[in-house]
Formats: sequence, C-alpha cells, structure tokens
Amino acid sequence: MNVVTKKLITFMHTLLFLVILWILLVSGTIGDDVVRCLEKERLVLLKVKDDLIDDYGILSTWGPEEAKKDCCKWNGVRCDNASNHVVALDLFGPKGRHTYFHHLAGKISPSLVELEYLNHLDLSTNDFNETSIPEFFGSLAKLKFLNLANSNFRGLISHHLGKLSMLQHLDLSENWLLNITDLDWLCNLRSLEYLDLGGLDLSTVTTWMQTISKLRTLKSLHMPDCTFSSVLPTSLPFINSSTSLSVIDFSCCSLNTISILVWFLNMSSSFSYIDFSHNAMKGKIPVALGNLESLSHVDLSVNMLEGGIPDTLGNLTSFLYVDLSNNMLEERIPSGLWNSTMFKYLDLSENLLCGSLPHTLRLPHLEALLLSENRFVGSVPDLASCTSLALVRLQGNRFNGTLAKSIGSLSKLEVLNLGSNNLEGIINEAHFSNYSDQFYDLDLSLNSNLRVEISSHWKPPFKIIFISLTFCKLGPEFPYWLLNACGQSASLDISNTQISDTIDKKIWDNSICFWYLNMSNNQIYGIAPDLSCETFRYVDLSSNEFDTLPLLAPSLNFVNLARNKLSRRLTRICAASFVVVLDISDNRLSGDLPHCLKNLTYIEYFNVANNNFSGRISESLGYMSVLSSLHIRNNSFRGEIPTSLRKCRWLHVLDLGENNLTGHVPAWIGGSLPMLAVLSLRSNDFYGSLPLTLCHLRNLQLLDLSLNKISGTIPKCMNNFSSMSLNPDVNQIPDNISYVFPSGFVGELFYDSITLVWKEKEVEYVRNLILLKVVDLSSNKLVGHIPHEISNLNGLFALNLSRNNLTGSIPQDIGQLKILNSLDLSENNLSGEIPDTLSQLSHLGVLNLSFNNLSGKIPWNNQIQTFDSSSYTGNPLLCGPPLPKHCPGDENPISTENVDGMDHGELISTGFYVAMALGFIVGFWGVFGTLALKKSWRLMYFKMVVNVNDWVHARIAVNWNHMRRYFEN
Repeated sequence: MNVVTKKLITFMHTLLFLVILWILLVSGTIGDDVVRCLEKERLVLLKVKDDLIDDYGILSTWGPEEAKKDCCKWNGVRCDNASNHVVALDLFGPKGRHTYFHHLAGKISPSLVELEYLNHLDLSTNDFNETSIPEFFGSLAKLKFLNLANSNFRGLISHHLGKLSMLQHLDLSENWLLNITDLDWLCNLRSLEYLDLGGLDLSTVTTWMQTISKLRTLKSLHMPDCTFSSVLPTSLPFINSSTSLSVIDFSCCSLNTISILVWFLNMSSSFSYIDFSHNAMKGKIPVALGNLESLSHVDLSVNMLEGGIPDTLGNLTSFLYVDLSNNMLEERIPSGLWNSTMFKYLDLSENLLCGSLPHTLRLPHLEALLLSENRFVGSVPDLASCTSLALVRLQGNRFNGTLAKSIGSLSKLEVLNLGSNNLEGIINEAHFSNYSDQFYDLDLSLNSNLRVEISSHWKPPFKIIFISLTFCKLGPEFPYWLLNACGQSASLDISNTQISDTIDKKIWDNSICFWYLNMSNNQIYGIAPDLSCETFRYVDLSSNEFDTLPLLAPSLNFVNLARNKLSRRLTRICAASFVVVLDISDNRLSGDLPHCLKNLTYIEYFNVANNNFSGRISESLGYMSVLSSLHIRNNSFRGEIPTSLRKCRWLHVLDLGENNLTGHVPAWIGGSLPMLAVLSLRSNDFYGSLPLTLCHLRNLQLLDLSLNKISGTIPKCMNNFSSMSLNPDVNQIPDNISYVFPSGFVGELFYDSITLVWKEKEVEYVRNLILLKVVDLSSNKLVGHIPHEISNLNGLFALNLSRNNLTGSIPQDIGQLKILNSLDLSENNLSGEIPDTLSQLSHLGVLNLSFNNLSGKIPWNNQIQTFDSSSYTGNPLLCGPPLPKHCPGDENPISTENVDGMDHGELISTGFYVAMALGFIVGFWGVFGTLALKKSWRLMYFKMVVNVNDWVHARIAVNWNHMRRYFEN
C-alpha cells in the first residue's frame, strides 16, 4: 500500500469520526428540544387540571406556557417511549400513616376518556368531595391499573367499571361512603389479578363469596375492615376448581367463624400470604394450613381460636412470618415448628400454651421471638444460634432456672423482656457482653429470685431507653452502673429491689435525667436525688427513708414522695408548675401550706395527709381550678374551711378529717362542688346543723362527718344522694377515681384512696372506691328521728349513726337496704321494737343496736341469728335470743317433771303397766309356744344352738393354742 492510499484512508477515518461526532452533537441538541407530547393529549391534560383544585402545587409543572409544552415531562405523567402517547397518570396524594390533608380536590374531567392509550390511573389519597365514581371510567378501555383508594368517593359503585375487561389491578379501599349492593360486575374483569375493597360495607352483598370464586385470574384479595352480614350462609358456595389466589387479607372484619378461612383453603393451594387477624373467629386452626407448601405469612392473631397448633404446620419450611397471638390456644407447640429455618417473625403471645421449649433454638434468620403471657415452663432456650434476633419477649410465663450467658452474644438484639417469670441465679456483665448501641429495652422485672450483680463502674456499650428491674435483687448498694446504661430521657424502674443505701450527690447531679423514674419501696436514705432536670415527667420515690425534699423540675407531671422522712418546708415543690399528681403524704413536713401553691394550676391530685402541718388551710388552694382530689387528713390545721375551695368545681374527693377545723359545715359545699363523691370531715370541731344544701350532692357516695359536734336533725333530703342507690345515674357518677400517666408506651393507672373507720379500725380503700357507699354521722349531737327516706339509699354499704341523741324508732322499711353490710345505731335513745324487715338484710356482717331503749322480742331468723348478745346489750326491754331474758308468753324449757304439758305421773299410768304385760305375754308365747307345738322348728332351733356352741368352743381352742405357742417361743 502506497503512501497516498494510506493518507486517503486516514483522511476518511477522520472524516467519518467528525461526521459521527456531529451527528451525536446534533441529535443530542435536537433531543433536548424535541417535544414528545402530542398536542391533542396535552390539551386534554390541561382540561383535567382545570377541573382539579391544587392548593399544594402538585400540578405546578402542568401549563400552557412554551417552557411547559412537553406534557411527557409533567409531574405524574408517563408517555410511551415509542408512540409518545400518554399511558399513565399518577396523581396520588401523600402516602403513609401521618397524612393529615389531601393533595388534590375538585372533580375528575370527562375529557380523560380522550386519552385513548391510558392504561394506568392512580388518583388515590385525594379528596373528591363525596362525589360518585364517574361512569365514564368504564370507557377507559385499555386501563390495566386503577387506584381510587382513600379519595372520598361516595354513592353507588358504578357497574360501568365492569367494562374494563383488561383491568388487572383495582383498588377502591377506604372510601367509607361508597355503597355496594352487589359485586356481580367483577365477574366481567377476566384479567383481574389484584382487588382491594378494604373498609367498604358489604353487609347487603350476600353473594360476595360466589363472585370471588369466579375470579379465576385473581392472585391477591384484600378486604380488611370490611363489614359483612352478621349472619353468614350456613352452606358455603361449592368450589369445583382451584384458582390462582395466593394472597388474602380479611383482617378486622368481625368474622365469627373459622369456616370462612376453611372455604378459602379449599379454593386454592397456592396461598403464600393469609391474614385473618382481629376478628372474632372461633374454632380450631385448620389442619389444611399445613398443606400449603408456599405459605410464608400467616396472621390469625386477636381471635378466639382454641385447641392446639396443628402438627401439620411443622411440615412447612417456607414460613417467614407467623402470628397466632391473642387467642385461646393451648397444649404444646409442635416440635416441627422449630424446624422452619427461614423463620423471621414468630408471635404466639397471650395464649394458653404450655410445656417447655427446645433447649437450643437454631433459627438463624429469626428476628422476633414473641411468646409472652403463656404458661411455658422450664429454662429459657439457648438463643446463641439465632444471630438475627432483634426482639425477644418471653414475659408472663413460668420459665425458671438460670439465664445462659450465651444470650449476651446476640449483637443485633434491641429488646429483651423476660419479666414476670421464675428466673433465678445471677445476672452480670457477661449477659450483655456483645450488645450494640441498638439495644434499648431491658425488662427482667418480677423475677424475685433473680440477682443482678454488676459493678458500679461498668460502662455498657449501649444506652437503654426502657429498663425495668422491679422486684429483682439489686441491692443493698445503689446500682450506679444504671446511670451509665440509661440514655437521656430514659424510663427506669428499680422499685422493690432491696436497695438500702444512700445516693452520692456528687455522682447524681442535675445532669442525670430520666423521663420515668421509679425507685419506690426500697430503703434508700439521705438526700433525695436531684429532680430538677427538664426531661423528668414521672417520679416515684415513695416508701423510702429520704429526709430532704428534692428540687422538682417544672416539667414534672407525676410526683410521689409519700412514706418517707421528709422534713423541709413545701416551697421546693412550687417549681413543678405542670404537676398533675403530687403525693407527699406520710412524712414529717411541718409549717403552713405556702402561698406559692397557687402556681400549681394543672394539679388534679394533691395529698399532704399524715404530716405535721399547722395553721390555717391556705387560700391558695382555690387557684387549683382543675383539682379533683384533696387530702389533708391527720394534720393540725385549724380555723374554718377556706371559701376559695368553692372555685374547685371539679373536686371528687375532699378529705379534711382528723384536724382541728371548726365552724359550721359550709353550705357552699353543696352548691359549688357538684362533682363531689367523697366528703370526709371526721374528727374535727365542726358544730351547728347540717346544711340542707348537702342534699344537692347527687354524686356523693361516701359521707363521713363523725367525731364532731354537729347538732340538729338528719336532713330528710338525704335520699337525693342518687349515687348511693342500686341504680345510679351513670351520666352523673364519675369514673373510678383514678389518673392515667404514661409509663414507657403503656398507660399507668394511679388510684385514689380514702381512709375511714371500718369495724372499729382505720382502713384505707384504694381500688373500687367508686363502689364504696357509706354514711357515717356517728359521735355527734344529732337529735330527732332517723328519717325513713334514708331507706331509699338501697345501694348503701355501711350506715353508722351511733353515739348521738337520736329518738324514735328504727325505720320499718330499713329492709330495703339490700346490700347493707354494716349497721351501727348504738348509744342513742331509740325506742320501739326492732323491725322484722331487718332480717331481710342477708349481707349484714356488722350489727350494733346496743344501749338504746328498744323493746320487744328480737327477730330471731335468717341473718339475725349470727349476731351475739353484744349487738343488743343495754336495751333493758329487749327479750329473746340471743339475750338470756325470755319474752312473756314464751314456753318454759322442758324438764323431767313436764313433757308437752303432761305430768310424769300421768304418763306412767295403770294402762301403761297393762300394755307392758300384754306385750311380754304375746312376745314370749309367740316364740316358745311355736317351738313347743311344731317339731321341725324345734329340731332346727336346737341344732342351731349346738352348732353355735361348737363354733365358739373351736375358736376358743384355736386361739388358746396360738397364745401358748407365742409365749413358749
């Protein structure tokens, strides 16, 4: 090849390269400027936009401007790469659980049908203002995907949707106002693979099962939260061939029979996903589940299933997710179930399952093992081979023995809950050796034989958010390692853990912060920990030996410092301006109630009982406008009840007993405190008559005014206390007097309490205070009659009117107090007879009518027979059992001189001796006369006597020989 040829070839290569480069550059430039969108379809889309309301700018890229000319680049629009036709519109609103608004509103333009090649339409999670689903949707002939979920459609579902013969995906869920009368139109959708009708009302659709069985191409059926007819057909539709159905979701549908699931299992053997959770299904888990070789997800939780877990489930090796929790399953777990090495999630919690678990679990993919609240026994399995475990919840069982240290090797563990078992032995650092910073929840509580021995200097590699060691053996030294293990704003419960130590103030400063802190029921002494950190919400240091009131953070909602030895003044608590419950009872606090208490404007429960407070009750309590319960019992307060308390209109409990308060019982209590359920002013110096306004307290269920100097009569209007009846007005009575506060993610109940005298002893009632209905007006100066209206309080549990100056008789209709347990009317001036109706009080356990002027015979039947004479002593005119005094006209006791009014001498008369002689003659000659006259009888008789004689002699001889040989040996 010559030089010219070589140069020509080189030139041609260069030219070709430049041409190709020019073409690439030109094509790229042109590509940027080419408008793929077809003009006709662009105009259609602009008409669609005109009918929509777009307050959030979702369609901001849509417009007639030159810069927006290419509709294929608009948000939510997709065009075919070859034809450039618009084939998909994704105009869905925001997805997810935290959606608080819809993106698009308005209406859907009929121009949509002009997009002839549209095969994908998603309008979900918008707001179409309760309009009907447009009928023209049936003309979108090429549509394969239609999603109208959660878009606020209403009205009758258009049967025109049945014309979409190419449709593969249909979602109409969460349109709560749609009306469905039949589903027959679905049978025309011969290509349908996915159907979601979740949340729709199908209660009038009686043939939905027949329709579903005809959808031969259906693979995924979702009907959660649907409403079905309460009466399901007794005979389910016959199925003659299987379908391709592999996914079914009927969760939260109130289905009450397992037969629905069995029917579906007969329809297809290809199921991989089954969810029938949160229903009311009864019966046993179908054995046929074990025949589904592809089954990987089954959720039958929150039902009423019973019996055991079928052994056939142990044959499935494809399980990824199994949730059978919250049922009534019992017996043992099939051993084969642990062979599914693909397990990722296993939840059998809250059943009645029993037996022990395998000593070692080898499930390398298992991420969650949830077996809580069952009856499992034996040791906790060795989980070292379950290297993927993140959640372990085995609480509420009967596991015993020690916990293997190998559990510390689970590097991915996040939650370990072994609470409420019978574990024992020692827990130390090795049990947490390999945990990472993902570990955040530890619960070993209520294992009373479990000892935690971890060095105070140990620095764990994690920061726990929730930790509960209550009732474990944690002391006697304070576990300072917990301060390193807990993250900021953590929840820590070390109550009842045998700690008897002081807290080092240098270690616990105001930088130590918790959200929930419970160290109650220990013996921790000295200065209480600093509680001024802003993250504190809930603090319980009750039942310890702290002697100094701590600083409180303003953020605190719950503070319980009761039953300590606190002695400082109360001014330190006034900083807790958001506190709702404050209990500092049973301490050594003294002085006046500070005026700064007016800062506690959110407080609902305030308890300073059993301290050494004195002076007058502070008017500042009136600033507690939402106060529900006030306890200042057993202090040394004097003076009158402050009128500022009339502002506390939400008061349910007012306990001012055992002080030195004086004056009249305020009349404004009845008018200003309409919610009052408990009023206790016992053991003070109140005097004067009872105000009639007390009868306005319709919610009152416990009234204790005993041990005062109250005079006058008992108001007849007490029958207005409607809460003390058996059929109270439920709209008027408050709920059980309790307060709910967050503990972790679970609400924790704090119950109110009241102290009263019961059977001559002080008793504290805590729970079910709402059921305690008592009237105690004892030890006062009341006069007059017991009003018969008090018998209308037929829900009364105890009535004590003793030690007054009451006169008149016991009301005849007192038997109406059907559930009365205690009645004390002693030490009054009552007269008349004891009413017979008293014997109708079948629940009466305490009765004292002593030291009155009662007369007549004591009713002696039924319940009254259980009381001894002490219940009636001091009534000289009473008679009859159990008193030794007999009533006039009673019969004398039977003696040897009188039997039924007949003299003993009259009973043994001449006739008696004649009858005796005749009886002897007839008996004697009846036997011996027969023997003398009848030879056969005589021979039989003497033969019997001889036989008996011989048998006796033989037995004596045998026994005599036995005895002789015994003594000779």
